[in-house]
Amino acid sequence: MQRKYLILKNPETIQKYINAIIIKLNINNALNVLEEDSQAADNIYNDLPGNIEKLCKNLEKFDGMSSKLYKYVHFNLGKESIKIYKKVYEGQIEFAKNAPNFRINSIPLLVSPWRPSRITKNISDINTNNMLHPCENMRNTYIYPLGFSVATNGNHSQLSAMLQNEGNSSIERVLDISKLYECIDFDGESYKPKESNVDRQFYMFSPERPLHDFNHEYKYSEEEFYIGVLYEIGRLLLKKPSVCPDNIYKQHANCSWISDPNAS
Repeated sequence: MQRKYLILKNPETIQKYINAIIIKLNINNALNVLEEDSQAADNIYNDLPGNIEKLCKNLEKFDGMSSKLYKYVHFNLGKESIKIYKKVYEGQIEFAKNAPNFRINSIPLLVSPWRPSRITKNISDINTNNMLHPCENMRNTYIYPLGFSVATNGNHSQLSAMLQNEGNSSIERVLDISKLYECIDFDGESYKPKESNVDRQFYMFSPERPLHDFNHEYKYSEEEFYIGVLYEIGRLLLKKPSVCPDNIYKQHANCSWISDPNAS
C-alpha cells in the first residue's frame, strides 16, 4: 500500500482501506478458530489497547520520553469507578457522559472471537428478528486517530452482527495516541523510536519463532504487520478529523489535552 497514494486520497477513501484491513483480520481470525475447532489460545486483538499502553510506558522507561503519549476518554462511569480509574491512570484519563452509539459496520470494528461453538451459536441467534443492541457485555475502544474500534468484550455477538449487517453497538472509551506519532515510526516489522541512542525495537504482539528456522530469526506475525500499517495510516489522518465519527469526535475534542487540528 503506497503512502504517497493514500496522501492524495480524501478521508472517506482512506477509511475504505482501513475497513478492508479490519475485515481481512476479522475473517481470518474467525476462520482460523473454526478450522482448528478449538478455543483460541488468546484473544489477540482484545489486548491491543493494553499493548499500546505498554509500548508507551516502555518508551518512557527506556528512552526518557514523555509519560503522556496516550490518554483515555471513558464514558458513563459512576463516581466510585472514576476514583479508581483516576488513581490507575494518574492524569491520563478524562471522563464524559453519553457513550456514543454506532450502527454496526458504520465504524470498522476489530473483534477476537475465540470459541468455535460461540461463533456458530451467535451466527444463528443474531438475526433480523433478534438484532444486536448496546449492552454492558459489549465493550469497544475507539483508537484515535487510527479510525477503528477494538472490541474488548462481546466479540462473538458483534462478529455475528457484522456478518448480518444489522444492529447497533456503543463505544466504552476512546484511546488517543496522537502524541505517539512524535516518537515512533513503524518500519514494516517493528516500531522504532525516532530519537534514541540505542537501536531499540518495540512490538504490539509477541514475535513468533518458527521451529524450522535454524538461524533463530524471528518471524513477525501478519497481525503485527497490519496493525502497523493501520498505525501509519493514522498518521495521515491526524489532520483529517472528519474520519472520526461526529458523535465520537465531539466528545473527544472536549478533552483538555486535545489541540484543535484545524487551528494551524
